Amino acid sequence: MSTEQVSSITDLILAVSALLIFIYFIRSDFQPDWKRNVWLCFYALLFTGALLAAFIHGVETSQYLRVGLWYILFIFLGLFLATFTLAVINDLLGEYYSKKAFPYILLVGFLFFVLAVLKTYGFLVFVAYQALIMIPVVIGYAWLGWTDRLPGAWYMVLGGIFSFIAVVFQVRTAVEFTFIWTFNHNGIYHMVQTVGVLFFFIGVKKSFQAVM
Repeated sequence: MSTEQVSSITDLILAVSALLIFIYFIRSDFQPDWKRNVWLCFYALLFTGALLAAFIHGVETSQYLRVGLWYILFIFLGLFLATFTLAVINDLLGEYYSKKAFPYILLVGFLFFVLAVLKTYGFLVFVAYQALIMIPVVIGYAWLGWTDRLPGAWYMVLGGIFSFIAVVFQVRTAVEFTFIWTFNHNGIYHMVQTVGVLFFFIGVKKSFQAVM
């Protein structure tokens, strides 16, 4: 099996994980407030983006269509990171600042799309964006955990660490390993990111349960 097909499968694993988490939150008894809605958007966008990426990696298309699909994916990636940023702001600074930041974060997401389209390696813009946001995530949630201000904060720290490690693998394009199949940097990124997403889920779940 080619590394592109393996990347497609690992993207599907990430997509299914996001979908199951989305279904859990939408069917739960957690209060339908701003924080819950933002995380629902996060996992919905992650599911859509990962599913589209799985198609791009796994299905042979014309170069014209492939470029168009990448542009669409960049839109989802920008919105995906925008909602994640809003969720983090909500926990670190409060709902008021998260709502106030909403239009500005959307603008940042739009700028990400423009940069991604203009750059030859547009996906690296997304990777850089992700790496930068994980720095305040790890530091901020570590502080919330240390001060016992947010249940589940240490799981958020682990999610941030794994997401940052995923970025490191993503940019090391020569990395490969074989376990039944051969995983290149994309496949490794998807698997490590899936672990990070699951840690974020546990952290968010615990913070919701604390206020029920």
